[in-house]
Amino acid sequence: MQKVIFPLLSSTYQTTVPVADRADLEALTPNSLMFDVAIVDLLWGSVEAPPDIDGLDVIDHLEETGRVASILVAVHGQHFERDFLHEAVSRPLVRGAVFKAGGVAPVLDAVEVLARGQSWFPPTLPDRLFDRNRLTIDSWFRSRPLVAHVAGAIASHRANSWASIAEVTSYQRTTVESSPRLFGEALYRLGEVNDPDEVNQAVVFRWVGERAAYILSWCRRNGMGHYRREPITGG
Repeated sequence: MQKVIFPLLSSTYQTTVPVADRADLEALTPNSLMFDVAIVDLLWGSVEAPPDIDGLDVIDHLEETGRVASILVAVHGQHFERDFLHEAVSRPLVRGAVFKAGGVAPVLDAVEVLARGQSWFPPTLPDRLFDRNRLTIDSWFRSRPLVAHVAGAIASHRANSWASIAEVTSYQRTTVESSPRLFGEALYRLGEVNDPDEVNQAVVFRWVGERAAYILSWCRRNGMGHYRREPITGG
């Protein structure tokens, strides 16, 4: 997206700065320019091989440094992005979203709208995304550290049983074995199971596996970066 959008923005706006990796991001110091709009690609790299940075890291950095007035997130619009998008739209600075498949014109239109202090969200996004009272994985993990640690241990492939989860997380095994009840309560509220009492170890592991990319991202951004997948090297 950057290769297509950046030249067009550069020809229209006074100052446009591309960010391609973490080094570029960290080079944006708090004492530099203030930007009217930041376009943030929500997912970088592959979901199967989670990168060490994604759009939520960028949003975190922009919020912490106070460098931008509004953020526009660019999304594929696919199912695997939903957890990233749920968290993104809950951020106060995120005031718009565009689908990458829509081409260049909607992006440029959205930038103009956000630069005027207004919001721009596609009408096809579900209303529940904007319900401030809804349960999200982000809010759930923050309120239930045990669940976050269990999910992180599984998603990072560091554990494959209650015993190994207990070893990795330093929780008592009996405490870890009680986690399906907590998962059941939340998955029921999220509409992902019909009966919270039916959530067992297999359900927990399957659910975590389906959301591993977001869970690893959340852990990395919330002081639990030790839950990560080690790169595979040839021997």
